[in-house]
Amino acid sequence: MAYLILDLGSSSVRALRYEGNGTPAPGLLARRPHAFHTGANGAVTADFAALAALVEGCVDEALAHPAARTIEAAGMAAFAGSLVGLDAKGDALTPAFTYADTQPAADAMALARETDAHAAHQRTGCRLHPAYQPARLRWLARTQPGIFARSAQWADVSTALYRRWFGRPVPMSHSIAAWSGLLNRAALGWDENWLAV
Repeated sequence: MAYLILDLGSSSVRALRYEGNGTPAPGLLARRPHAFHTGANGAVTADFAALAALVEGCVDEALAHPAARTIEAAGMAAFAGSLVGLDAKGDALTPAFTYADTQPAADAMALARETDAHAAHQRTGCRLHPAYQPARLRWLARTQPGIFARSAQWADVSTALYRRWFGRPVPMSHSIAAWSGLLNRAALGWDENWLAV
């Protein structure tokens, strides 16, 4: 069995074909460079539509290679800790916020004062930090209430891409959810305490 692997990193996106034994197929590598957008306010984001177009270009190029005929499955790895607000149709309302974006720093500190940070850490395995979604969602609700209210789904980049391609909401994997800071690691579901906050 051969696999198409999509790798979305901080400096490029790639599509590669791997054999079932883990060896890459010679010559089948599609790559597109990209860079995160940075701002003086601590913003480190990616334009979701532009990123999606790069990934889709890599997929098209990879599937045009003769070795692509044997691909039977696909998988994706994307920079962890990302967040995109999607409307009811699945269109992006926000850029893709990255793990390096520190705009929610004040909100992380406020949550540390307003909640039991130790208990939250025990439930989710994540400390209060701007990279995790409790602080980011609080920041978005505070600074962009209109977009926050219009967002029907919050997703990481890979889940948002799957929704774009499949035309329906797609559940987030447990491994990606664990990076959100919102997954209750004992219940393996969204943490009710954070959802209430």
